[in-house]
Amino acid sequence: MLIEFTKDVHQLAPGALISFQLKHAQLLQIAGGRVWLTIEGDARDHWLQAGASLILPAARLIVIEAERAGSSLHLQKPQNSAFAADKFALTEETIA
Repeated sequence: MLIEFTKDVHQLAPGALISFQLKHAQLLQIAGGRVWLTIEGDARDHWLQAGASLILPAARLIVIEAERAGSSLHLQKPQNSAFAADKFALTEETIA
């Protein structure tokens, strides 16, 4: 099922796991804590902490798990329309 997030900020408890597919590409910003995420079709796993951001592609399974207390996610439409296609890109280094 493809979804479109209606809230801007999502809080996740430590160990909480969410999975979803987006209707449209979205910019994910980590506002607090640290999360692990994986994207269908991407062989890499990503560890992101507060301040990191990632363009999430549309129509692919995305799984996110909070590692730390206070993990919060901010989702919004990417400002750069070049990312609106089926692409994703890190805007800050992941942490292994």
